[in-house]
Amino acid sequence: MASGRINGSVSKNSSGYEFYILWSSTPNAANNTSSVTATAYARAKSSAWASDTVNSNFTQKITINGASASKNIRVNIKRDTEPVQLISYTVNVPHNSDGTKSITISANCTLGTASYSPGTGTASGTAKLDNIDRTAPTVNFTIGTPTETTIPITATSNVSCDNWGYSLNGGSFKTFSTSSGTSKSYTITGLDPDTTYRIIVRAQKVSNNVYGQSSAKSATTEPDTPAPLTKFTAVCSGTNI
Repeated sequence: MASGRINGSVSKNSSGYEFYILWSSTPNAANNTSSVTATAYARAKSSAWASDTVNSNFTQKITINGASASKNIRVNIKRDTEPVQLISYTVNVPHNSDGTKSITISANCTLGTASYSPGTGTASGTAKLDNIDRTAPTVNFTIGTPTETTIPITATSNVSCDNWGYSLNGGSFKTFSTSSGTSKSYTITGLDPDTTYRIIVRAQKVSNNVYGQSSAKSATTEPDTPAPLTKFTAVCSGTNI
């Protein structure tokens, strides 16, 4: 889980107050996204400062990767130097196709208008999220002994995969297993005798839903076995002239 702090500034009494954003992200590898939460804070740097504005409502806004939230709240920064939590927001952020992602987080919060108040707090910065693994599994397979209408295959992968499928002669993939594992055996049926098929196998990596695909291999079904000949018995009668 990535996290960080983005320091900002206040428009009044900067020696007495500070304004900042704390953020954290939780990646979802299967969806190639991260849930990002950012919260703005204000704090009196010493007990000499306090902004008691309980009778006023001020607008606060926070933006994560272009998505914004705002609200009006009362702000009361006490003289105990403890941070005051302001607006908080959570956004689901899609990562790039390679799993990387950096986003901008910003906040603009009105904290008071009196001369002793912080005025407006602003902060903006870049948050680098955790990289998400987008590597594909390594998939291979071996071919067993074909019959006239079947070809057995055994597929393997270097990591746990599900949604195993095969393709014949450039056609669409047909799923033959949805259970997780690193090896699956299957017999392709319904084939034509004495026909060469170009087979490709693919499997989906469990941890990130990325497919890996094998190289193509060819296999030829056995020729159709002719039906055995029927024995006939001839009976002759009469006289041949």
